[in-house]
Amino acid sequence: MNQTAKLIHDFLKNLTATGRRDTTVRNYRLYLNRLNNWLNNHHLDLSELNQTNIEQFTAWLKQTLAQQTGTLKDSTINYHLIALRSLCRYLKKNNLPGPNLSQIGLKKIIPISYPNINPDDLNQWRLAPLQTKEPSLIQWRDKALIELLICTGLKTAAVSRLNRTDLSADQASLKTAGRSLPLSPEAVRYLATYLAERHDTDPALFISHDRAGRSIIRLSRRDQRLSSRSIERLLNNYCQQLKLTVKITPSLLRYHFAQQLLNQGLSISQAQKILGHKHATTTKLYQPKN
Repeated sequence: MNQTAKLIHDFLKNLTATGRRDTTVRNYRLYLNRLNNWLNNHHLDLSELNQTNIEQFTAWLKQTLAQQTGTLKDSTINYHLIALRSLCRYLKKNNLPGPNLSQIGLKKIIPISYPNINPDDLNQWRLAPLQTKEPSLIQWRDKALIELLICTGLKTAAVSRLNRTDLSADQASLKTAGRSLPLSPEAVRYLATYLAERHDTDPALFISHDRAGRSIIRLSRRDQRLSSRSIERLLNNYCQQLKLTVKITPSLLRYHFAQQLLNQGLSISQAQKILGHKHATTTKLYQPKN
């Protein structure tokens, strides 16, 4: 293990020890290992990084990753640079040699833009679960899911991780990633209905159910929790059934939720806390153009 690899290893251990999420540590490991490989190939030490070879590294990233994925967003480049900046802060705090933090600038990102949601389409989509021939338990689950996404702007990955214990005692709010989010009356109503009809002991807030009605849940499966992909798939099914003019996705709902927060006069820092963004620069991407 070379010196740079050891510094990265110690930094990642520190992230885990200070309570950073596993996904964050895993992503930082990926980004920083790419940097270490590039440094090794160019016979450079981490402390030798400067503005010039940081630009060379990002150019290499663009070329290499674009060949693998077809496209590479500037935001992906920034994720690598943010990981590097976080490493630099750790090194500085611990009086270890590292590059000058001021030389690691992020690329300017074009503000996020999504199409408007047709109110009629949204209303149809919200009602769709209750108009299917699915068992009532599935109808209530999907209706609760939709209402929760609309009133919280959560990502599907965050919704998938929710447990029943994340709901407040009166079920009027939920806790996720250290923040409390209020729920709309519709979300409260259908979550309460859904949970009251469940007779399982699974801690997950949303789980899979047996459509054939043989049992409340498929007991042969170890994990009943709905995955992020499963949530996206079932939401997309309603869009396809309704043949909506604009496909309603969790990302689209999150975008409009963020826009509402900022249009209501919340500051960037207030909106950042509600949205769960680590960096205020991410929240600024949601600022209305006008």
